[in-house]
Amino acid sequence: MGPETQVRVPRERPQPDVDAEEELELGRYWDALITRWDIEIVYGWTSGDGSFWTDTEQLKYAIKKAGVAPSAASYRIVLNNKQGRPDVKGWSSTTLLSTDGMVRQSLGSTIEHNGLGGSASYWRRT
Repeated sequence: MGPETQVRVPRERPQPDVDAEEELELGRYWDALITRWDIEIVYGWTSGDGSFWTDTEQLKYAIKKAGVAPSAASYRIVLNNKQGRPDVKGWSSTTLLSTDGMVRQSLGSTIEHNGLGGSASYWRRT
C-alpha cells in the first residue's frame, strides 16, 4: 500500500432494539380498491313467455383474467338506487372507492330473462 491509500476503519453499527415500538401508518391501504365488479341491471317489461340465459363462459373467462382477490380482502356490495327512493331499513349511504389508476373492462350483456338484463364489467390496475 502506498502513502496515498488509506485503510477504511469499519463503522460500529448499533444493535437493533428489539423491544422498541414503532408506529406504522397503514390506514391509507385499508380502503384501497383491489378490483371492482359492476353489474348494471336493466328492467324492461315484454309480454309473452321469456327465456333466461347467462353467458357463463364469458363470466368464467373474465374472472380468470381479472385474477383472484387476496383471501384477507374485505368485500363490499354497493347498490345504486333511484334518486328519491324511500329509505330501506338497515341500509346506509356510502360512496364508491376511487378507481384512479384502474381501467374498466366491459363484458357487455351477460344475463337476460324476459326483459330483465344485466351487463357486467370489472376494473383492473393499469
